[in-house]
Order: sequence, then C-alpha cells, then structure tokens
Amino acid sequence: MLLREINAFFENADQSSTRRTQMVGALSPAARHEILITSGLQFGEIRVFIDPKGIAITVTAECSVPLIGWWNYEGDVTITSSGASITACELISVVKRSWSHSRICRVELKHQDEVEVKVQEKILHSLSILRHDLVDLRLENFYLSANDALPAFNQLRSIFLTGFSGPVQSWSEALNSSAERVEICDTTAFTTESFSYLEDNTLYRLILDNTNVAVSNLDQLKCARALETLSLIDCRKINSFDAASFPELRVLLLGRTPISSDTMTGIETCRHLKLINLGGCREITDINVLGKLKEIREIFVHETNVTNDGIVGLTGCENLEKLNLGGCRHISDVNHLGCLTALKELHLWSTKVSNQGIHGLCHCSSLTELVLDDCTRITDVTSLGWLPSLRWLSLLGTEVNSDGIKELIHCRNIETLALAGTRVDRPPKLWRHEAIMEYLSKFQ
Repeated sequence: MLLREINAFFENADQSSTRRTQMVGALSPAARHEILITSGLQFGEIRVFIDPKGIAITVTAECSVPLIGWWNYEGDVTITSSGASITACELISVVKRSWSHSRICRVELKHQDEVEVKVQEKILHSLSILRHDLVDLRLENFYLSANDALPAFNQLRSIFLTGFSGPVQSWSEALNSSAERVEICDTTAFTTESFSYLEDNTLYRLILDNTNVAVSNLDQLKCARALETLSLIDCRKINSFDAASFPELRVLLLGRTPISSDTMTGIETCRHLKLINLGGCREITDINVLGKLKEIREIFVHETNVTNDGIVGLTGCENLEKLNLGGCRHISDVNHLGCLTALKELHLWSTKVSNQGIHGLCHCSSLTELVLDDCTRITDVTSLGWLPSLRWLSLLGTEVNSDGIKELIHCRNIETLALAGTRVDRPPKLWRHEAIMEYLSKFQ
C-alpha cells in the first residue's frame, strides 16, 4: 500500500524531499529493495539505485546531501559525480557516518575543466577517508601538486586518470601490489621516474593513451612480463618497442605512434597475442612477422604504408578473424588472403585493389563483412557472388555498375548492400535480404 503511494508520489511534479524521505524510511527492507531496483530513489540531483555491484549513487549537480541515517545498508557502494565533486565528497562523509558497515569501493569524479584548489583539497581528504575501502578510482582533470600527499590505498585494484597533471610517481607509490588495472590518459605529466616506484604487482592492464610516456618509462616496468593489455595510442615518444619484454600480451595497441617495422622487435615472442593495432603508424611497411602468431584474431594496420609484399606473411595467421587494411595506398592485391578460412571481417576501403586483386577472396568461406569503399579500381564483384557467409558488403564510391553486382544474388545470407556513389543508377537503401534479392533479380 505504502509502496503504491510512493510510486504515485514520485509521478507528481510537486514533490517534497522531506516527505519523500519519511515515506521511503517507512518501507520494509524488501519493499525498499524493490523500488531501488525498479526506479531508484531521486533526491534532487542525487539518484540512488541498485546495480549488480551494490548500491550506486550518482550526482549530476552540486546540491545538499539528504539524510540517510533512517536506512541501514551493509554492502558495497559506488559514488559517481559529473561536475559535482563537492557534493560527492560530502556524500562520502555522510555514507561513511550513516552506513558504518558499508564500503565505498568505487568512486568516479568527472570534471569538464581543471578542478579548483579547494575542490582538490576536499577530494584528497575524501580519498584519505577511503584508503582502506577503495577498489576502483576514476578521476578527470585532477591536479596533484608535488606537496600533496596521497594515502597508501590498501585495496585499490583499478585506477583511471584522464587529463591528469602532477607527479605520476605519486600514484605509482600509492598503489599496492594488488593493483590490476592502470589507465592514465591525456596528460604530459610523465617524467623519467614515473614508474620507478611501481611495485612488481599483479598489473595486467596498462593504458597510457595520448601521453608523453617514453620508451625509457616502459623499461622501468617491473610488471612488464605479466601485462596482458598495453595501449600506447597517440604516444608520440614511442618510436620503438621491444615486444620480447611483454611475453604475456593478449592486446597491443600502438596506433598513431612513430614506430616502424624495423623498430618493433620481438613481436613473434608474444605467442598469446590476440589483437594488435598499428593503425596510423606511417612508418609501418611490413607486417609479415605477424604470420608467426598462431593465436592472433584481429589485426588493424589501416592508414599505414604496408605493401603487397609486406602482408604476404599473414597467410600464416590461420585463426585471423578481423583485418583492417583501409587507407593503405600501396595495397592492390589481396588474393593470397583467400586461404584465411576463419576471416570474418575485411576492410579494404581507400586502397588500390582492383577486380583481379580481390578474386581470391571467393575462398574466404567465413567472410561476413567486406568494405571496399572508395576503391575506384573496383568495377565488378562477380568473384564475390558465391561467398556463403557474406552479410555486409559496402561498395560506396566504387565504379561498379548493375552488371558488376548481379552475381551477388547467389549470396544467400547478405543483409546489407551499400551502393551509393557507384555506377549503379539510383540504388535504393538495401538493408534487408529480401529487398536485396528482389533488387538484384532485376538484372538477371
């Protein structure tokens, strides 16, 4: 009865937070749990709801913190704020005081601009309160001065810093041996000592995108041999990479770095590598060494300078499922890729492949997606007409005409056919198999 009254009360635009608190406080634990799961509780700019990890509290703007002492909760708490760190910090104090048997294990504080000094002080104080509780910490645009002391986090497993400024080594010192994931992005705060204090721990994921991290910083990593994911996208100081130092890598992201085919060494020792991204690395001309990686599933070398001869070795990647060669202006022949029977996605947009250069793809029995956008030498795709698994074919900006596509009627699973900007006269939007078959039947 009371639950129905509360639901009706929530739908009324004229709501009193005091009355709402009294009403929810009178609910049984079971009824309160139900309302938290279904719609959550809204206290001004603060929303409380249940997620798979426990109680989640989000703050969307600075506001007064409601009293929660009438409600006893024991379990994990997540606090997230966007531009409302002062309220979030006050909320941390209230939760710690009111729910003494709960644990605030996840905190995320987002800011559009750099945080003011007084706000930084409040955040640092709140972090010290949570030094024994925090498992996951995410901060945006946070400044840490050389004089600011960070607590030693006993339980911290994951840390995410975006737009951070200040000494990175302070965070390295604050982490303990149980840290598993570190992401520090969009900063130029790295120094020669940034990783010198990082313990030899269980770290398996390290993301350092768009930072000034250098090769010398990687040499300091005591955890290198245990890392499974390493991302250095847009790191302009990474001009070489010794993969032999990271034998357990599963994911390696080096996109838009100045690395070259000659300065990327030891990659053949990463026997468990599943994904590599070298997209935008203009000095990459040869990736034949990747053919030695039998477990590799995804290769991204778009917008590089790889050549026909530089990809021949990929025939050894017997489990390869995704390959992106888009924007590789020196690629004109991919017939040898026809032996990759596990290949599902192939991107060849803006390359120089011709009709003869893709003929061998007819043997790619698992191919479901093929993108040939802006391949101006493509005039006929008859060779693709019998691909049994093909679902998505994009021919935008090619020179194909109605005769060149009519054999696609034999692709019994095709669901999307993109023909805008081709020689086909006024092609419709073909997003359903039945529509494609009906359209192609006109050319038989």
